[in-house]
Amino acid sequence: ITSKLFENRKGMGSLGNGNHFVTLYEVSDSSDKNYEEKTNFVLIHTGSREYGREIFERNLKGSEYLINQSKALNYAKENRNNIGEMIEKLNSEKLEEVLEAPHNYVESQNEKIIYRKGAIKLNSQEIGIIPSSMGGDALIIKAKPEIIELCNSFSHATGRKISRKEGKKEMFFLDGFPEEIYMPYFISPENLNEELPPNYRTIEEILPQVENYCEIIARLKPKSSIML
Repeated sequence: ITSKLFENRKGMGSLGNGNHFVTLYEVSDSSDKNYEEKTNFVLIHTGSREYGREIFERNLKGSEYLINQSKALNYAKENRNNIGEMIEKLNSEKLEEVLEAPHNYVESQNEKIIYRKGAIKLNSQEIGIIPSSMGGDALIIKAKPEIIELCNSFSHATGRKISRKEGKKEMFFLDGFPEEIYMPYFISPENLNEELPPNYRTIEEILPQVENYCEIIARLKPKSSIML
C-alpha cells in the first residue's frame, strides 16, 4: 500500500496519545557493573502512530501484511530516534542505545507465525525492561533459559488492572490536581484518568509471575515523565 502518513513523515518526532510516554530514570539498585547506581536512562515508548492503524483497516493478508508491518516498525523506530535526538539536544549529551523492543507485531519464523501483542521477543540471556506506570519503578532484566517455555515472549510492562473504560469513571482528583504535574492549559486533568498510575499493576504485583523466567539486574527510579 501507499501510505500518505508514511511517505510524508507526518508525526515524526512526536509521542502520540494513549499510554505513550518518555520517562527519565535513575538506577537505584543494581547487581550488574554495566548498570551502575545513579546512571540515567531514558525510556521512549511510542509506536508507528496512525500508520499501524492504517494497515489494520486495509485488512491486508499474508506477505503483503508482513511487508507493510515491517515498514511500520521501521517508521516507529525512526520516530523514537527523532525523539531521542531532541533529548540529546536539550541535554547536550549523547544517548547510548541499550534496548530496542517492539511489542505489537507478527513474526514469521520457520513457517510459523508468532503474534506478540503487548509482548517483546526475548532470548535467553538477552536484556529487557519492565516499566510500570508514570511515577512507578522499572526493572532491567535478563532472560533465563526458561524463557523458551513462553516462545521467547515476555510482557513489555506490568499491565493494566483497571480497563480504560472503567478508568474514565474514576474520581482521582477529588483532593485537587497534584502540583508536581505540569498540565498544559489545553488538556483537562480528567482526560488523564485512564492512564494514571492507579490503573496499572505495580512491579511487586507481577514479580511472582515472571521471576521463573528472568533475573533482575537493576531497578530504576523515575525522575520525570512526559505524556500527552
